[in-house]
Amino acid sequence: MDRRIVVQRTAYGTLAIAVLLVLFAADAWIAAQAAGGQTRWSAWFRHGSVIPVTTMGVFFLGAVELVRLQRATGARPSTWQVYPLVIALIAAPWAAAAGFCARTVDSDSAWATTVLLLTIAAVVCVVTPVIRRETRGSLRDAGATWLIVGYLGFFGSFAVRIHCAENAHGHVGGWLLLYIVLVTKASDIGAYFVGSAIGRHRLIPAVSPGKSVEGTIGGLLGSALVAVGLAAALAAAATGTPGTPAKAPSIGLFEFAALFRSSVGAHGLPAVAGFGALLSLAGQMGDLVESCFKRDASVKDSGHVIPWFGGILDLIDSLVLAMPLGWFLLRCSGTLG
Repeated sequence: MDRRIVVQRTAYGTLAIAVLLVLFAADAWIAAQAAGGQTRWSAWFRHGSVIPVTTMGVFFLGAVELVRLQRATGARPSTWQVYPLVIALIAAPWAAAAGFCARTVDSDSAWATTVLLLTIAAVVCVVTPVIRRETRGSLRDAGATWLIVGYLGFFGSFAVRIHCAENAHGHVGGWLLLYIVLVTKASDIGAYFVGSAIGRHRLIPAVSPGKSVEGTIGGLLGSALVAVGLAAALAAAATGTPGTPAKAPSIGLFEFAALFRSSVGAHGLPAVAGFGALLSLAGQMGDLVESCFKRDASVKDSGHVIPWFGGILDLIDSLVLAMPLGWFLLRCSGTLG
């Protein structure tokens, strides 16, 4: 293991966590300040501000990188239609939670909006070759277009769905989303350090030569341990002294702790560990999926935006598949009611 690379990655990872905490705290504070407002803008801000906008920006940049990878393989996705659809799919749950064309983020009308956007995307996929008046590569190009919309737009929208859930909205939902992010990224950290230290058996060399079976196990353990550790900390916060919650009502940490303890935490620490391990599996699969994309495009990284890490896709690859699974598990546990 190269010590210099370890130091660089550790320093950058620590900085990234600090930035995340600031962003989520700002989002929660704005939501709390807008809680008593009666205007349309207040309805938006009560259900998020910094985090939904950041999510749209990050996944949009991810779409730009994915288009670049696709073009390296000869595909020609319909970018001018795809980019707005990716943003619209991620924004739709936020708009629904704020009362636009829906009452809640998981109401029938909210899901109908998502289905409508996916239908528009499907139409774009099949009609674009006709508009271009070209038949060669039409199947490939339609698949490339649909991949961006589904993989980044639809899957990415589940991050906002978690944030804006009816019984975890505003300043509480943001912390729930951060929990999912931290547990999933713990898998990346565990897999990297364990794989670098003792990795001997290659996992899937044809897809990602650097990944090992030992690293995969390390990722599972990393997510499980972080999930349990954070759950224990939240349980302790939720059972604090009677006066404790009043000390920090503006950002919803104690409300989040109480919600988490009564839903996910109520199943016990073994279930929480399993929750973390499942997120790790989804995250590691997402990493392997992106490795397939990059190898097909004959590139090492999806971009060069982030020092020592690569591009935006390299940063969010593990989250893309973890978000839908996290939403499903939280729905099953009753957290998103």
